Amino acid sequence: MWEFLLSETGINIWLGEINIDDFELQKQFVTKAGIEGKLTVFVPDCHLRFKWKLSSWEKPSTVELRVRNSKGRASVIFHHTGFFKIEQQEELRIYWKNIISKMIENLANKND
Repeated sequence: MWEFLLSETGINIWLGEINIDDFELQKQFVTKAGIEGKLTVFVPDCHLRFKWKLSSWEKPSTVELRVRNSKGRASVIFHHTGFFKIEQQEELRIYWKNIISKMIENLANKND
């Protein structure tokens, strides 16, 4: 799972289309959709943390992406903190639910 998440295809699904060379520790990035961020923590095969800001937001939030292995099955966890308005909570729930659906669809198509 970790390999997929950090592949160009995986990153384009959960982060958005970026120049893959821009996704490295302590380097600012901007996706084609205008999401701004900076990778701040990278622990291989475990988790990464990054600043994340939609173009319509005033300030960045923090997203942590974790992969947990349990009995040979991977769990992918997006933990989003530091958003500034309660309305953003529902917006983010829908946003990440959509991202996870796209990831599942992509992985299912690879196994067909």
